[in-house]
Amino acid sequence: MAVFAVIFLILLGWLWWAKQESARASALQLEELISEARMVSQDMEAMLSNAVDLSRSVIDDFDRRLQAAQSLPSRLAAEQAAGPDPVVQFYQELAAEAHLEMQSGSGELKAAVEQCQPAGAASGPYAEEDYEAYRHMHPTLAVHQLYRQGMDVKQISQILQRGQGEVHLILNLERKKKMDKAT
Repeated sequence: MAVFAVIFLILLGWLWWAKQESARASALQLEELISEARMVSQDMEAMLSNAVDLSRSVIDDFDRRLQAAQSLPSRLAAEQAAGPDPVVQFYQELAAEAHLEMQSGSGELKAAVEQCQPAGAASGPYAEEDYEAYRHMHPTLAVHQLYRQGMDVKQISQILQRGQGEVHLILNLERKKKMDKAT
């Protein structure tokens, strides 16, 4: 009987010790959880503070723009009463003159436009040296220019020294963009 009592006491002691260890492990897990919750809370507070600061700056910017928009009619009326701004008038006249020159296609402007275009761009078939300008262009631009001039995919790929698949891809992407815009 004494042996059973000793075994019982040892078993009881072991259960008490296991319960204490379990409580310690639970306490450690709880402390880790609390520590993690504090870190999350600090992060959330920082994010909230940043969001408040951002909101304030957006509101301040909006208020400034709103005030500027509200004062616009009075500023425009004052500017109209004072007469046209000579600088603005100068540039408007300059733009009108440039527009007339572009419409007439004469003078230095026409020469400048012709220099920007590859040789023979308006005439059709090109000499080998004329293709070089297209080869130095961005492929998308070159493909579209040559295609608009009536060349097929095979001719374009030979001129640009690129694969027919690449030329097809560039043209198909443009068609897809146009279809997407239409829908």
